[in-house]
Amino acid sequence: MKMDDFVANEIARGWAYKLLADCYQRPDDETVEKITALTDVLKTICAIGASYTASLATGLQKNFALDHIKVDYARLFLGPFTMPAAPYGSVYLDGKRQLMGDSTLDVLGRYRRAGLKIASDFSDPPDHIAVELEFMSYLIFKAIESSGNSDTAKMVDFFETQKYFLEDHLGAWIFEFVDAVVKNAQTAFYLNLAKATAAFLKSDYNTISAVPVSGNLKSEKHVELNSLRV
Repeated sequence: MKMDDFVANEIARGWAYKLLADCYQRPDDETVEKITALTDVLKTICAIGASYTASLATGLQKNFALDHIKVDYARLFLGPFTMPAAPYGSVYLDGKRQLMGDSTLDVLGRYRRAGLKIASDFSDPPDHIAVELEFMSYLIFKAIESSGNSDTAKMVDFFETQKYFLEDHLGAWIFEFVDAVVKNAQTAFYLNLAKATAAFLKSDYNTISAVPVSGNLKSEKHVELNSLRV
C-alpha cells in the first residue's frame, strides 16, 4: 500500500469510529447527516458496513421519523426498568450484568493514561459504547499526529493502545451488544447501525493488527471529541 493510501485509510478509520460514536448518542436533528457521512466513510474501508447504512440513510432522507428513533433509543439503551441492549461494557465483561464493575475502572484508567478524562457534561459511565468508540478515534488521530511530528515511539504506542483496547474492551463485548440490538430493535435505524458496527469492528481489528510501523504518516489534527476531554 502506498503511503498516501495508508494515510487516507487511517483518517477514514478515525472518522468511522467518531461517526459511529455520534450515532450512539441521543438522536437529534443531525442524525441524517451523521449516517450519510458514516456511509461515505465506510464505503472506502468497509463495504459490508456501508451496505447497511446506505439504505438506512436513503430511507431517513425520504421519511425521517426522528420521534420513532428517539423512542427506540430510550427503550433499548435507557430503560428505565430494563435495558434490552445495555450500551455499557461492564454489563458484558464482568459476569454479573452490572454497571461500574472492574472493567469500567480499567477503561477509565486507560483514558487517563492517554491524557483524557470524561467530559463534565457526559453523565453516562465511562464504558458507554459512544465513549469507547470515540476513544478509538482519538487514538487513531493521535497516532497520525505523532508520526507527523516524527515521534515514532509515540506513534507505535498509540497503535498498540488501539489494538489492546479492542482486544480487552470494545472488541470483547461489542458483538454480544450488537446481537442484543439486532434482537430487540424496533426501528431499521438501530438494526442497521448495529450490523454496520459489527462489520466495521471485525474488519478493523484485522486492519490494526496488520498496521506497518512507519514514521512517515502525514500529520492530521484529531477531531473534536464529545464525551472525552484532554
